[in-house]
Formats: sequence, structure tokens, C-alpha cells
Amino acid sequence: MGSAHDPGDLVQAFEFQIPYNFNSRNPAVEFAAEDYHSVDCKPFVCEFPSLDVYLRSKTCPMSTNGFLVPNTPMVHIHIAVFDKLTVIGVTSSQVMFDVVGTQTLLCAWTRLLAGENVDAIRGMDWDVALFESFRGLLVPLVQSWMRGPEVRKLIRVPKAFLEELKREIMLDLKLKGLSERVDIYNVLLAWWLKISYSVCKCGDKTPIHVHRPVNLRPMCIFPGDSTLTHPYINNASSTIPLPPLAISAFQTEPLGKLALRIWHAITLYHTDLRTIQAELCWLN
Repeated sequence: MGSAHDPGDLVQAFEFQIPYNFNSRNPAVEFAAEDYHSVDCKPFVCEFPSLDVYLRSKTCPMSTNGFLVPNTPMVHIHIAVFDKLTVIGVTSSQVMFDVVGTQTLLCAWTRLLAGENVDAIRGMDWDVALFESFRGLLVPLVQSWMRGPEVRKLIRVPKAFLEELKREIMLDLKLKGLSERVDIYNVLLAWWLKISYSVCKCGDKTPIHVHRPVNLRPMCIFPGDSTLTHPYINNASSTIPLPPLAISAFQTEPLGKLALRIWHAITLYHTDLRTIQAELCWLN
């Protein structure tokens, strides 16, 4: 690969020479991975971290000139593995992909990993008209006026903390002679709702409608009452509506009672597959 430009020009012109064949010395894609283990046991709030270290490896080029170095792969895939989270970063030169092109690459990649024939994977349609509404300065200018300043914070809730809350709730249910149960995800949502609305005015009766995401792929609601087995990069998803509660209820109800409300709503949702099918037909 190389670059060339006229010293008198303000704009540099780059020339990328991509080989027809790749080998171990000159790979098409470079893969890298790092493991990160958690040592925290309590929730905490912090500034949103820079994600560069999790999205790029140390060998990944940081500029166009870096991609021009001979035998440098044009696509770099870096995987950062946490205890409960995996971050996949894909980096390439802008001459290779835009955002839509990168999405197409990832979609094809995941379908190949699932065993599909590459010739059966449909490519991306070229339709510039889809982006015409984003042209000009008016749209971003209006958006900048309407949007308030953004303050980003990261809230980390360790699994060990949630497991202890769940254990306490399950023990309380057992002492009350109840055979019901909650899972760690119900506890997390209930805990977050209590934290979020604890700063509101006491006694506020404003109803809050909460929708919990749900993965539809394993549910027997597709043609022939089957699950969705076709490989896609995005899951087919919907939301489970929880019965509305006043803000004051989030402030006063015990954590276990809120978690149990969520559990009941989820259980009821999964027992009525025909209603889910009808809802999806209406949405589509």
C-alpha cells in the first residue's frame, strides 16, 4: 500500500493497493482480544469512559497514514470480554466502509459464522434517496436548538450485589409462605426504578408506564408455531408492558414487591402467544 500527493495541494490523495490474495504475513483482517475482570461489589456512578481502549487493539492504526503501512489489514476486529459484557469493535479506513457498509459486513459475517453460503447472502442496495432528508444545514441546526445539554454518566451494578438482593427477596417470600420467585433481571429493573424515582416529589400520583424489552426469537409465534431460527445480527424484539404505577409507589413499595410485580407481568405475557402474534401483525 502507498500514498501519493502533490506538495502544492492542500488536499492529499491516497492510493490503496489491496492484494488479490492474503496470507499469514499479509492478513485480510486482524483479530485481537482482551479480558477484563470485575472486582467491584457495590453499584457506583462514574464518568462515561473513553471506549477507544475497548474498541481498538494496540496494533490498530489510528489514522489514514497508519492504514497505508505495507501489510496492514484494512479491517481490524477487537473483542473486549468483561464478566457480563462483550464489546466488539470494528475499525477500518473510511475508503472501505460507511456506517451502512459496516452493518452489511457484520451481517454477512455473522451469517457466515452460522453456516450460510456466502453466495446466498444478499448484498446492500444502492439507494442514495434514503439519505436525501439529511442533506443541508437546516436539520442539524434545528436539532441543536431543541436538544438540551447532554450529561452522560455510567452506572455499574455488579452481579454479586444483585444476587444478594435476590437472595434477601427470596428468603422474605419463603418466610411469608409464598412459592413465587423473582430472577436477577426483575431485581435489577425494580432497583433501578426505585433509584430513578426516589428524587421525585413525595406522593406524586403521576402514572409511569414501563416497557421491558423481550426477545421474540425463542417464542413459538412464527409461521407454523415455530421459533425464529434464521441468523440475523439483530434479535427480533418487542416490549412487555408492565401495569402502570404511580411515582409514589416506586418510592414506598418494598423492592421485593416491585420485583414480584415485574415477574407477574412477564409470566402473564409469555402465556398468551396468540395475543403476541396479533400485536406483531398490527405493528407490521
